[in-house]
Amino acid sequence: MEKNLQAKQNLPRIWDAAVVVKDLEKARQRVQELGIGQFVQGHPPAGAEGLFYHGKPSVSNFKAFIVQIGNMQLEFIQPGDEPNPWTEFLNTRGEGIHHIGFQVKDVEKEANRLISLGAEVPFYGKIKGKMGAAYVDLKVANLVLELTSFCDIT
Repeated sequence: MEKNLQAKQNLPRIWDAAVVVKDLEKARQRVQELGIGQFVQGHPPAGAEGLFYHGKPSVSNFKAFIVQIGNMQLEFIQPGDEPNPWTEFLNTRGEGIHHIGFQVKDVEKEANRLISLGAEVPFYGKIKGKMGAAYVDLKVANLVLELTSFCDIT
């Protein structure tokens, strides 16, 4: 049965999960107390040219740190006050899991496939002239996927 599930799956492996928090330092201290991973400062990928939120250019002064756990990373994001997906999430839902990230070969192609099935893309970024990352709201159970093409796909 597992072979059939793998054959039907359209998305590659999960590489990332992100949590939105009000206080990044408090989250870092708690994760450190739990003995989870080494911290790395979060930053946009090389070649990032611009972010778009609800179709408009977006500038965000978020702070983030990343903890590597096995083959995936756990990202903690403290957003700024300007309009962005993380502030919207924090203001409407509170702290919690914002998205699950998948690596894909062609973000735009996969995003368009999901849009054709009723999903929405409120946020995307261009990497080296192409759509390199997108948040896709699946319109089920507040589930948002992050599709990225700037990581190595294995």
